[in-house]
Amino acid sequence: MAGLFISEIDVKEFRGIKKCKKPVKLSKFNVLIGKNNSAKSSLLEALYFFPSPQIYSTCKKDTKIHQIAELHSGHDGLVYGYSGNATMTYNIGKTSVTIELTSNGGTQISIDNEAISSSEDIPNLLKIPEPKLKDISIYIPNDTKTINEYAECTSLMENEIVKIGANKRVAEFVNQCIDEKYTEVLWKRDGISCRKELPDGSLLYPKLDDLGDGIKRATITMLLLEARSPQLILWDDFETASHPTLIRAQLGWLSKKDWQVVLSTHSIDVLYQLLELDISPNDLQIIRMRKSNDDTLVYESLSIDELEDLMNANADPRLLVGALGI
Repeated sequence: MAGLFISEIDVKEFRGIKKCKKPVKLSKFNVLIGKNNSAKSSLLEALYFFPSPQIYSTCKKDTKIHQIAELHSGHDGLVYGYSGNATMTYNIGKTSVTIELTSNGGTQISIDNEAISSSEDIPNLLKIPEPKLKDISIYIPNDTKTINEYAECTSLMENEIVKIGANKRVAEFVNQCIDEKYTEVLWKRDGISCRKELPDGSLLYPKLDDLGDGIKRATITMLLLEARSPQLILWDDFETASHPTLIRAQLGWLSKKDWQVVLSTHSIDVLYQLLELDISPNDLQIIRMRKSNDDTLVYESLSIDELEDLMNANADPRLLVGALGI
């Protein structure tokens, strides 16, 4: 895989995670499953902070740490027990990056065990062009406010999106998932609309807000990802408001791009559709997660072959998470 690839992450004292029993190893395409409050969202957010929580997010006027703090109870809510420090360590090739957070929002970054004095050093040390820093990762939470903010962001990128043809490609994608024909996404004075062709050749321009939450979420997310081409996609509750047809199409679209994907799901439809992906078995893993009584994160990786064996035996992998050893 070209570009950055986080092969491993270790988390301590971050949100509801006291520690990891062992660092979480990642592949190119990763699907997190586990009960509610099993740290799936926490792991996605920890990954989002790489390489610095102080980088401004793609579509918000705040830094990543402020964006995530807004989703919770504030900066102290990002640290286990609301006091002390949280630590996240990432392995990227032969390079190790460690981020420490304090409960008041302070940060310290070390690269290969050497503390850096300024975030301006990050591009040189990691060999990342400075303009690309804020597009390293995009986080898609299950949060309506964030999706609406991303919609406003795509409006600001209208010319860029149209120039690369993403507004037409995304419309063609949507056609796979609904019983209507859309030819392009348009930006009008009252928001984002879609150009719809009727059988008699006449046109309608329904507002994206009126097409349903699943189509809206998919359209906004795909426009944003097409325009920004991040190296890491972090998608929480991937199946939200999505019909199995839309789930299948989105998974196929994600798997064909040259980026690293980590998504969480509670949906059996997502797991079934993973079996149909045209992706190397070595690039795909399912990560079953659980927290012990002392908030230690325990996980187990399933290969696509192991997932298929479970499904063929009518064993639901989501219900087997409780069997993870602690």
